[in-house]
Amino acid sequence: MATQCTTCFGLPHAVEAACASPRHPSSQRFHDNLKEIGELHDKKSLDYGTDEDPFNNIRASAKEWGIPAWVGAMLRATDKVRRLQKFADAGELANESVIDAFDDLAVYAVIARVMYEEEEKDAIDWSTRICNGCGVMGLIPGKTHLCFA
Repeated sequence: MATQCTTCFGLPHAVEAACASPRHPSSQRFHDNLKEIGELHDKKSLDYGTDEDPFNNIRASAKEWGIPAWVGAMLRATDKVRRLQKFADAGELANESVIDAFDDLAVYAVIARVMYEEEEKDAIDWSTRICNGCGVMGLIPGKTHLCFA
């Protein structure tokens, strides 16, 4: 039975040695970081989110300030950019590691994207998103649809 390769794009095949295009080590580290950042989000959402909404704290703050939730997430991301700018200027941070600041910045950017997508989805009249070939409804703008009509 084929196993999940850890060096390619996740395509199943028998052994990793059979992988025709292994990732460059930098790309592999990128994907490892994405996994770590996802785990960081899961861990932090236990403290900041709720069972119903892992982004509850960001949504609540944004609502209080009268701004879209995704903008609230980007404001928090901007705080992390400022912290990294301070590190670039001073060469040290007092209360957080540079890696933690990078990770938090990445998490906030992805949270902002998810919230933005949610707002866009809520703003779309899905009844108008119909494939002319097969009639399937609910197509997402900018995404491809495999039509067999």
